[in-house]
Amino acid sequence: MARGRHHRSRSRARWLVPVLLLLVTTTSGVPARAATTGPASVAVSTALAQVGLPYEWGGNGPAAGDLGFDCSGLTRFAYAAAGISLPRTAHLQYYAGPGVPSGAPLLAGDLLFYGVPSNVHHVGLYLGDGTMVNASDVGTPVQVAHYRWPGDDYLGATRPAAPPGTPGLLPPVPALPKVAQIAVPQLFLAPPV
Repeated sequence: MARGRHHRSRSRARWLVPVLLLLVTTTSGVPARAATTGPASVAVSTALAQVGLPYEWGGNGPAAGDLGFDCSGLTRFAYAAAGISLPRTAHLQYYAGPGVPSGAPLLAGDLLFYGVPSNVHHVGLYLGDGTMVNASDVGTPVQVAHYRWPGDDYLGATRPAAPPGTPGLLPPVPALPKVAQIAVPQLFLAPPV
């Protein structure tokens, strides 16, 4: 038993140091756009503390009696720790806004969404330098991954930690009804960092 805990501890240390360095600087040594204070910082820290937990469809984490998280359970849990309430599903989180305009710089703590407006099926939490923390699929634990890759269906981002009326952000809009789907498992595999 002690050997297993030590192994997990070493394993966690292997990803923790690079992730912490990533939040402090970019690969060029220039400070990244990482949140250092406030609710976004709390959400990022909380989400990173869940790395390695298993993916669980509908999972809200160990505090809720689940083994792990699904994507929207992770982001909801992270922002709840920061005192910000989010809806339960990725689809509704996308429409809760406020939206980050297309092409605007992302900030650590922004939520990143995948799908189409009528079927938002995945969310991750932006860390900086092109990476996110997310719970992507069965068999893949909560992990740090690149948020863009060839062929992805990236939809856009929101900034839940922004104070109301923050200039340059798009106001929340009513959610489009989610399109009914055939019960086919949907694989979402973000390439690991």
